[in-house]
Amino acid sequence: MTFLVFCLCNAIPALLPSFRYANTEPSAIHYGMRMGIFGGGAVAAALLVSALRMRFTERQLLRLALSTYGLMLIALAMFKVYVFSMIALFIAGVAWSVIVTSFNSAALRAFSPALRARGLSIYILVNAA
Repeated sequence: MTFLVFCLCNAIPALLPSFRYANTEPSAIHYGMRMGIFGGGAVAAALLVSALRMRFTERQLLRLALSTYGLMLIALAMFKVYVFSMIALFIAGVAWSVIVTSFNSAALRAFSPALRARGLSIYILVNAA
């Protein structure tokens, strides 16, 4: 399940070069700006996650983040206006960061202290590959 979710969570960064917008030519600058906005959302999530974890259970937060990420993927496919797509990318970056931190913290709790380093290294290797 975790592997499937991580594969799906890489859909937006993988599809960014294929998104086309009205009145813009595809270029490396636009791709870099889109990746930067996505990353900015991920960084902003670092400031929001602790407050969100106080309000929601981990399961509720993960459902919300996965739903938001899916909606933003659909929105990116539909939006042809560059500004709206940037807002969707920022929100998707926030959701992506919440998803990744939720799975990482669950993996951290799953291993005993004696095996934690080995287990997490294999977990990260499988998800990154």
